[in-house]
Amino acid sequence: MGLGDAYDWQGQPRIRSVDSLQGVLQSSGRGEDAAAPYLRPSEQLSKAKRDRPFHGLTRGALWSAEHPTAAGLAAARQTRRVNLFHPEFALPAADRAELADYARSGFDRGHMTPSGDMPDPVAQQQSFSLANIVPQAAKLNRGVWERIESAVRTLVNRRGEAYVVTGPAFQGANFQQIGGRVLVPSSTLKEIYVPATGDVGAWSCTNTATPACTVLSVADLAAQTGVDPFPGLSQSVKETLGRLPVPRSARNR
Repeated sequence: MGLGDAYDWQGQPRIRSVDSLQGVLQSSGRGEDAAAPYLRPSEQLSKAKRDRPFHGLTRGALWSAEHPTAAGLAAARQTRRVNLFHPEFALPAADRAELADYARSGFDRGHMTPSGDMPDPVAQQQSFSLANIVPQAAKLNRGVWERIESAVRTLVNRRGEAYVVTGPAFQGANFQQIGGRVLVPSSTLKEIYVPATGDVGAWSCTNTATPACTVLSVADLAAQTGVDPFPGLSQSVKETLGRLPVPRSARNR
């Protein structure tokens, strides 16, 4: 089953179980071409500054892609952060996460594309949509994950631009839920390609109270998850781990 098979021609979901979700995640790329058929016509969400395919079974983002630039980050530093999380009302109520799902859940509302990268008030507000959010353990979201986001911004400021894909991974047989309906990922991933240097690689962090993060090649990540974030890059490039920063609590592989 591929992304285009997630819904039938009437827009009804074919994916009704975690097992079938795993099949979609493991057989699909994360490029724009794969994303287009994934969303029902009524779910063509605003894509200002990023793409964010969303799944009605997980009720969270499957991935979020962005192209941060040094100029954009300079604008982001001048943009006031407004912490107004909100449901994605462009999605059907049955398919979207609600603020109540996260209340007293023990999990943070973890951004996939970080609000700190958003260069204007509209993009900043859109980054707080729950369609750009997954449940993240507080120690991960406020610790090493935040340091990874900062390291990416530092790298972009030095090299001018990067391409970044961020998303959850669902590995294993059983997944925790919050609100009885939003799936908690087993880990969260951030993949990066830096055109100026050719460096490419990924961070993978377990979504636990004691998160463990690994820096690995995109090829190794694809072997683990079945997902290739950069299908346009050659296999030899994806097999090479670029010079990525290693934040505290992360380790190279």
